[in-house]
Amino acid sequence: MQAVINKQPAHITDLEAEGTAEKENSSSLNRSYENAKSEINSLRNANDALTKAVALNEQTIALLQGDLTKERASRKKWQKRTFQAVGTLAAIVFTKIL
Repeated sequence: MQAVINKQPAHITDLEAEGTAEKENSSSLNRSYENAKSEINSLRNANDALTKAVALNEQTIALLQGDLTKERASRKKWQKRTFQAVGTLAAIVFTKIL
């Protein structure tokens, strides 16, 4: 019985050390959890920013395509008017020559 009583202080010291180690481990896990939570929030914010940037780029592309379509139509009208003017001028010159 005396041997058990003599071992009790060492066992208590071991349990206290184990309890301290568990507290440190718990503290470390809490820090890891908080860091992971912060990283998740950062990733969500980055994802939101990218989503907005993609939407803005899509709008810009749509506007540019609309401008390109208008420019092509304007160029076709200009070419048509130029050909008509050249044709009219050629007809006038041809008539004067005859």
